[in-house]
Amino acid sequence: MRLYSFTCSWLSGLQKGLQTAHMVAEMSRLTQDPLTQGKAQIFRIWAEQHKTLIILEGGTQSDIEYLHNFLKQSVMPTAIFYEDETSLAGAATACGIIVSETFYSMASLVREKGWEDPEVQRFKENASVWELQLLTILVDHSLAR
Repeated sequence: MRLYSFTCSWLSGLQKGLQTAHMVAEMSRLTQDPLTQGKAQIFRIWAEQHKTLIILEGGTQSDIEYLHNFLKQSVMPTAIFYEDETSLAGAATACGIIVSETFYSMASLVREKGWEDPEVQRFKENASVWELQLLTILVDHSLAR
């Protein structure tokens, strides 16, 4: 499992890491709700066994909110972090999702070999529209700088 974080492009590299940490704390808090037991178990497994974060460029605040609205349709844990009104006027600075190894591997394969790779084609044949959109998002967003 990997936790992908999408951060505001106007933040510095250090700030992107800090905002990701805030978002992970928010994800942890959200998975404490009894209604999110499945997501809580996934978060716990990620936190205990994986811990890998991939911080990506997410664009503007409205891009972050758009991404989060898409990501939260998942059965996987998601979160968004808003700075407080005093610090950044309530700006959305990071959102994220924990994904299975399948998505991480497919995103890496697409970057390395392209969308026409036979293994990628098999994934596309069996994936839902939402899963294909997620894969496209993971491939299209560059690592944070």
